[in-house]
Amino acid sequence: MSINMIVAIDESYAIGYKGNLIYRLKKDLKRFRELTSKNDYGLKNYILSGRNTYESLPKELPDRKMVVLSSNKNYKVNKNIIVEHSLDKVINHYLSGEQEKDLWIIGGEEIYKQSLDYVDKVYLTFISSKAKKADAYFPFLDMIKKFRIVDFEADKEDGIDFAYITFERKKSICV
Repeated sequence: MSINMIVAIDESYAIGYKGNLIYRLKKDLKRFRELTSKNDYGLKNYILSGRNTYESLPKELPDRKMVVLSSNKNYKVNKNIIVEHSLDKVINHYLSGEQEKDLWIIGGEEIYKQSLDYVDKVYLTFISSKAKKADAYFPFLDMIKKFRIVDFEADKEDGIDFAYITFERKKSICV
């Protein structure tokens, strides 16, 4: 299967403020649930987030297996949640076998930066607006160098224009 990243950004590449999303569009949240939940085989996909992102979620995400990265070796959560302390360990474990589940990286800022080199596809919601306050950003300029657009769909909700853009890693050409 694949390693995917999913994110919603505004015009300044902002993703959050004080641990919360800057926008909560119903259509985008529905898309998030549909993409990250059970796969075509009916198996729960893996969701990878940082501790702050995990703690900002209103509840556990059904139909997904949650993996939380934390530098705090004493960090403990619900027994249904896997806590790891190394992104490399999570990625290597995922890649070590033949997977029938996707791995979805859902943030935050540091997890996006650290995992960009491992990702096959980025599912990005671009919101045509600029948040009044933001303190977390997506590494868009780093991503755009390594990925190409493979799908684009414009939409609107509550007067806000946005687009779903799917990026796929560029293939390197060896001569």
